[in-house]
Amino acid sequence: MNYLIKKTYSLSNQPFAKLYGTSMALVEPDAESRALYSQKLKEVNVNVEAYSLLEDLLAAMQENQFHVVILSPKNKDLPILERMREQWPHIPLVTISKMMSEEDLDGIMKIGVAMHVNRDLTRPRDLLVALEQVLSLNN
Repeated sequence: MNYLIKKTYSLSNQPFAKLYGTSMALVEPDAESRALYSQKLKEVNVNVEAYSLLEDLLAAMQENQFHVVILSPKNKDLPILERMREQWPHIPLVTISKMMSEEDLDGIMKIGVAMHVNRDLTRPRDLLVALEQVLSLNN
C-alpha cells in the first residue's frame, strides 16, 4: 500500500482567515457598489447583510448581532452614527466613501469610527485588509 500523505489544513493559512464566519452589515446606497462589496465579502465566507438605507440597518441592529458595520456616510448621517456608537459601542464602524473632505473625515473619526477606506484610492480587496485590521484591534 502506498503511503498516505496526511495534510493539515488551517484557516489561519488562508487569506483573510480572520474574516471567516464573521457577521457584517453593509450600508451602501449605490446598488452596484453594494453588490460588489457584498460579493467580495461573501467570497471570504463573511455573512453579510446589505442595506441601501442607514435607517434599515438601525432596525436590523435591534434584532441581529454584527461583528462590524460598514457604511457610506453622508453629512446628514453624523447624528445617526453618534447614536450607533452610544447604543452599540462594541461594534466597530468602518466607513467607505469617495473623496471626503478633511473636515468630514475629522467629524466621523471623532465619533469613533474605527477606520475609513477611501473608495477612489483603493480596490475592493483593500476593504478586506482594513476589516481584518479592525477585527484584530477589537480582539
